[in-house]
Amino acid sequence: MHRTPFHFAAPQAEPPIRLFLFDERILMLEGLCALLAPEETFRVIGTATRRHEALEQIAIRNPAVIVCDASEPSGAGFAVAEQGREIFSQGKFVFLDDRVERFRLDRAVRVGANGYFLRQRSFRALAAGLRDIARGERKFDPDVAEHIAQRETGKAATLPESLGDTARLTAREMEVLCHLARGMTVKQCAAELGLANSTVDNHKSRLMKKLGVHKATELAVIAVRAGLI
Repeated sequence: MHRTPFHFAAPQAEPPIRLFLFDERILMLEGLCALLAPEETFRVIGTATRRHEALEQIAIRNPAVIVCDASEPSGAGFAVAEQGREIFSQGKFVFLDDRVERFRLDRAVRVGANGYFLRQRSFRALAAGLRDIARGERKFDPDVAEHIAQRETGKAATLPESLGDTARLTAREMEVLCHLARGMTVKQCAAELGLANSTVDNHKSRLMKKLGVHKATELAVIAVRAGLI
């Protein structure tokens, strides 16, 4: 009797995790790309140094995980996450930071961060975290995990006055705050952000109301104390 031999299909490897990287500093982007390149489990499908470029590419490429810088005073990384979720709700947003800053962690919670890592950790730890996040888990650096948990349960320590209020600002308001705090006029700020003067003026009025200040000079004090500039 002729027997047909059984053929066992070799298990197929999982497709690489599609990553998108956003950082306003080109050197940081290139460094992270170089570290990720040899990793077969990852595929960097795009990078951007400007927010509008990042949002355009996220909408087109639909990456599984979006890695954003959290350390830049402009807060552009948080803006990308906040607006990126509206464009592509399935994406997982992860932040990289240089140090633990409470107001930045608060912003990460507000935009629904799936992960938050510090750059002084090893690349191996970051890579492992990204794999877990792609599988649907949330991963945070040990130094920030406790604060994230407390913040989400409402038990985090309160920041003094206006410093805590900065976490209530929208991504755009944070950008306007940073520019005005550096001494830019409304007109200069509008040109930098590609907005109408009246739009920036409205953002300025709203953020000053949220922060409880009445003079533009007070914005600089708040920005310095919060580590924004």
